[in-house]
Amino acid sequence: MLFASHGSLMPPDPTRQPAAPLTPAETPPLTERRLRRAVMSRAFKAMKAQKAADRTTTERLADLLTELASSTPFLIFHVLWFATWIAWNLGAFGLPPFDPYPFGFLTLVVSLEAIFLSIFVLLGQRREGAIAELREEVTLAVI
Repeated sequence: MLFASHGSLMPPDPTRQPAAPLTPAETPPLTERRLRRAVMSRAFKAMKAQKAADRTTTERLADLLTELASSTPFLIFHVLWFATWIAWNLGAFGLPPFDPYPFGFLTLVVSLEAIFLSIFVLLGQRREGAIAELREEVTLAVI
């Protein structure tokens, strides 16, 4: 059996003590590039947190609906819903059709759902675009 932590066939030594953490004086200095990256990362996280805190109720609803609409259960629900709707209105269940072929009411429902979903997705994308713009500004300011 190969032990991944050692890369050898020998089992780990149970008497071996873990290395002590480095003191601040022993830590290697950050390179300029790493320091810039750390500053940018911190600034971007702060901006994103600020934007998330400043969201309006509509933006929160848009984020929630976008997350819901992009899920697998949402897809499965719609496939089952539309299959049932079409089967019912084609007479597969022996029930009287409430929306006979060519399914005008189904078309109306699907169109309205698509309109509202696209509006909520666009609201979320606009907010994400504003965050991306701020990120670019921070990147340019740090460089």
